[in-house]
Amino acid sequence: MKSKKPSISDSKTEIKAQHSIDSVFTGMKKFLHDYISIKEGTDYVTYIEELRGTIYLRGSNFWFLLCSTILACIGLDLNSSAVIIGAMLISPLMYPILGIGVGGGINDEKGALISIREFSLTVLLGLVTATIYFSLTPLGLPTSEILARVKPTFLDVGVAVFGGIAGIIANTRKKVSSAIPGVAIATALIPPLCVAGFGIAKGMWEVFAGAFYLLLINSVFISASAYAVVKILKFPLKEHVDPEKEKKRRIFYYAILIVVIIPSLFIFYNIIVEARTKNQITSFVNQNLNKGNNQVLNWNTQQFGDTLKELRIYMIGDKVQKERKDSLQKMLDSYDLGDYRLIIRDMGVSADLKNDLTREITSNLLKTIEAENTIDERDVEIEELKNTMQTYTQDSARINKVLGDVRTFNPEINKIAYSVFNQREEISPDSVSYF
Repeated sequence: MKSKKPSISDSKTEIKAQHSIDSVFTGMKKFLHDYISIKEGTDYVTYIEELRGTIYLRGSNFWFLLCSTILACIGLDLNSSAVIIGAMLISPLMYPILGIGVGGGINDEKGALISIREFSLTVLLGLVTATIYFSLTPLGLPTSEILARVKPTFLDVGVAVFGGIAGIIANTRKKVSSAIPGVAIATALIPPLCVAGFGIAKGMWEVFAGAFYLLLINSVFISASAYAVVKILKFPLKEHVDPEKEKKRRIFYYAILIVVIIPSLFIFYNIIVEARTKNQITSFVNQNLNKGNNQVLNWNTQQFGDTLKELRIYMIGDKVQKERKDSLQKMLDSYDLGDYRLIIRDMGVSADLKNDLTREITSNLLKTIEAENTIDERDVEIEELKNTMQTYTQDSARINKVLGDVRTFNPEINKIAYSVFNQREEISPDSVSYF
């Protein structure tokens, strides 16, 4: 049986279909290029020249760093996020970091080394300034703004990467981009530097290590993002190197990134485990213990060695019997908490008594506030009376002096009378004084 040969019309149909597919792909490519391309509007010549002038810690950059460091320290000390944001906006710390990435991206070894030197000097000055501030401040307590920067995680790597990408793209535009202030806030370079100074000043080396590690993460991955974007934008190379040397350099960069990122992965994993365990314990407590007259006041976990873990729960209300405790211990397996030993502490207070105490305390508190308001009002009245008496005393002294002068110059006068009156009142005979 002979096979049917393809006709001319079939070939034309296939050609048209292929042409339609090619047109779709071409249109999609153009669409993506128009919306995603970052090459358009790049002014690498001007940017590199400006960057070389801003990486140095001298002149205005010196004072910007000093002011931003002190502002950030004050914001951390007062737990004020607004002051910290202001400090981030004026900090010049990002310039040498971008200089390191751009220098590596265009094979400018001298420029990269200068940027590393200036970055080191900047970090050193910031550390010294923050340490001096927190050694002298009368506050110097570990506020929530400080504690928020002592446990960097893998998520901080993401902030640094995308912040660095946005930073280098914004800075290489021909027109000044409105994204630059946002990049300065997002990457948050100066606060961890100041928290590291806090750790040194207070001898809290775990705080120093965590904050300095956060600064290292931000710096390394912002620099790496700048390096990658420079390669994508195809900045002209200052000098060409042989492929073998370029390969070794690239391996060196990757090794640094891996070494920096590994601790953050462990910290991030531990935070996820802690959050998951907290949710499981909260579910266990709410579903099995917060019932009827029983109420959980607090709970905590303790670990002894590598294997022994305890879940301690402090309760009020009806006493939990041993059989019930044994049953609850077995129920921990269904909440993935089987490796914990359950310890329930009965606080010997009923829920009704707790509610009565709460109401009594609230009532007493309201009475105290009302009494304080009454005392404040009386203090105001007493102060007004004191001011009035002082005014009368001063007026009386002046009148007595005048009357004394009158008698001195007019000895024939035997009696003098005076009266203190309000302009709206008539003089009363009772208010007349003689001497």
